[in-house]
Amino acid sequence: MSAPGPFVAPEILGTDVHRDRYGVGLLLILLTIVSLSVSSVSRWTAPIVVAVMSLTVLVLLRASAVRPARLRLAAGGAVVAVALSAAAAAGGDRLDWVSPALAAALVLVVPVAIVNRLRSKERVDTGMVYGALCLYLLAGFFFASIYSLIDRVGSEPFFVQADARDPVDFVYFSFITLATVGYGDLTARGDLGRMLAVTETMLGQLYLVAVVATLVANLGETRRRRSDGG
Repeated sequence: MSAPGPFVAPEILGTDVHRDRYGVGLLLILLTIVSLSVSSVSRWTAPIVVAVMSLTVLVLLRASAVRPARLRLAAGGAVVAVALSAAAAAGGDRLDWVSPALAAALVLVVPVAIVNRLRSKERVDTGMVYGALCLYLLAGFFFASIYSLIDRVGSEPFFVQADARDPVDFVYFSFITLATVGYGDLTARGDLGRMLAVTETMLGQLYLVAVVATLVANLGETRRRRSDGG
């Protein structure tokens, strides 16, 4: 068995039944998407969305069996993120960039821990598939946060459709781009936005084919590992 990654506590690698809760994390990611549907009701819904996303991050880190000290650090960061998001909601338009920046930062915390956890597993099981799907959905959130951040700090709106500036618009655009649906009702205005959309499309399709499809095809199989000398 290969050495665990730096985010994984070696003494708890064997407790797969109790630690692998990526299915719960997957449901929380979907709940975050649903919570964005009311994000335009009030400025104060943004802290709620950040809170749900923070909870999702903590659940995924817990499922990834990170060390307790790192989990406590992440919990402290989540509290700070919610507080800053609330301050941004009270601060007006000049702090519009805070919520998307926090969302991007929160999403970046998780993938390394999930990858380290999945690499430590010797058998391809449903937990591994759920973890891979969580990574896929988190990528959609990350790109959505970047699109929103560009809109907030740029000199012109991100979308050609200038009235589309709610968080749900960016998440919607990101996921239809990730899934290569491309309805065309929202389109990126600038070169940076367009190239990021292309990048997201390619990464999304390559990931589904190279990772998720491979895991599903090998469900229940024992993974082969290279020997230490190989």
